[in-house]
Amino acid sequence: MLEEVYLTGDDAQEAFRQLQTSTNLTLTMAANGKVDATGNAEDTDDQKLLTAINDKNVIVNITANKNSKFDFNGKPYQTQGGSFLGNKIKERDVLVEELGVGPKEANLAEKTIKETIVEANQFVCPNLLEDFDIFAGTYGKAIEHEVTEAFTGGVIALKSGKASPSANFPNSTYVKAHEAKTTVKQPGDGIITQDDLNKIRTTK
Repeated sequence: MLEEVYLTGDDAQEAFRQLQTSTNLTLTMAANGKVDATGNAEDTDDQKLLTAINDKNVIVNITANKNSKFDFNGKPYQTQGGSFLGNKIKERDVLVEELGVGPKEANLAEKTIKETIVEANQFVCPNLLEDFDIFAGTYGKAIEHEVTEAFTGGVIALKSGKASPSANFPNSTYVKAHEAKTTVKQPGDGIITQDDLNKIRTTK
């Protein structure tokens, strides 16, 4: 079973630190960036994160860098904290056990079947995400929002059979993923302004 949220990039450790701060779950991160969770969900946000980590059909790839400027699919981007980069629908081979009962004995054979999965991509700059948490007083929730937003976008793609492009492109499911009940609310959503962010960033 795939149970995969990955944090990679030159600031992956800081992204992980912020994510651990956001939750009552105990998180671990492997050398390849794979995040696992243990413990019980104590609130709805814990449950949303746990679902994202444990879902077997949506792989969430979070790239965390110190620089807010980045390239994706050959195009330049700049983030204010986190950027929804859409998702892709893929198929993978899965080994299954098929029990065949003969006249004298049961023979166990391994075969493969195709399983549909979605790979969801998100870019974050933890230093900038922290500003949303400072504004709202909810440290770690900004990165938790980014992880669950990417996951929700993947779920939408899986259910509809249609992959999503990045935010601000035609037919992107960014807004749906951002506002979905399965996504942890972004700190300061609808309230924080660019002036607020600028003030925070000049006093840090």
